[in-house]
Amino acid sequence: MDFLHTCVVGGGVVGLAIARDLSKFGTDVVALDRELKYGQGVSSRNSEVIHAGIYYPNDSLKAMLCVRGKNLLYEYCETHGVDYKRCGKLIVATESAEEDELAGIIDKANANGVNDLEFWSPDKISHEEPNVRATLALHSPSTGVISSHDLMTAYLADLESNGGMFIGGINVVAIDVQGDRYVVHCDMQGDSYTFECAVLVNSAGLGAQQVAHSIDGLDDQTIPALYYCKGNYFTLSGKPPFSRLIYPVPEKSGAGLGVHATID
Repeated sequence: MDFLHTCVVGGGVVGLAIARDLSKFGTDVVALDRELKYGQGVSSRNSEVIHAGIYYPNDSLKAMLCVRGKNLLYEYCETHGVDYKRCGKLIVATESAEEDELAGIIDKANANGVNDLEFWSPDKISHEEPNVRATLALHSPSTGVISSHDLMTAYLADLESNGGMFIGGINVVAIDVQGDRYVVHCDMQGDSYTFECAVLVNSAGLGAQQVAHSIDGLDDQTIPALYYCKGNYFTLSGKPPFSRLIYPVPEKSGAGLGVHATID
């Protein structure tokens, strides 16, 4: 039976980032994905926005990791030639009743260490973004967009330069725990394949719960429930009407950030 020291299940942005970092320690690392190519799941179905870290509760992991990760990501893009644009974002109030929400957002942003937000008046908005109609807006200059495919390609290049690899077309169907090792049973496009590993990372995106449930002996109570949230994307042909990302005031229910315009 083959032995691989470290196996990362999932070849999206997070899986490749984890595999890339683990490969720095001199052990063999492989990232697996059920799709033939990397990044075919949620990593290629999102707005590709680099968020500033302004919405999350103070001292939460989301707030701390988003703010620090934003800065690290911009640095990585610069040093690895990943396509990105620090275009900025406007959060707009379309009526006076929403303006208090903007004040709450800037307070939360300051608490998270994001101190570069500023209010824009209707005149400023009209001058900078003539197609936006709003009574007040918050400008976030450190928000940007990134090519997720370029980012994953760079992560994979780093992984391979450290001796690791990505293998697609492998679906993990069951995992047994034997002492200090994991026995991973896979389906390779109709053929069975089993190997052992010492370190197993579950980064399978929307399939992470399924992978977790396949681990023999893992308490189901430790596996978070999966909640789906459907997003719809529409493409506007012709010249973009905005030079920045345009977001509404977040929904009070916390269910999402509403209908917003991003830049491809």
